[in-house]
Amino acid sequence: FEHMDTFTSDAIQKNLLYLFRNYEPRCRITDLRVKPYYELNEYVVSIDFHITGINEPQELEVRLERLR
Repeated sequence: FEHMDTFTSDAIQKNLLYLFRNYEPRCRITDLRVKPYYELNEYVVSIDFHITGINEPQELEVRLERLR
């Protein structure tokens, strides 16, 4: 990762939103959060979204951590 800060979190969030909007037309993002955990050297990405044709909202949480 780059140095962990709010600018990097914002960049990750903006890039993910761009990717979903341009390359995954079947889902509609309702909320996307990127939270840095400095003490663990990781980011937690939480995505709330709807899939076309499915009425229930979906949730996904992914941990991004540095591989050494």
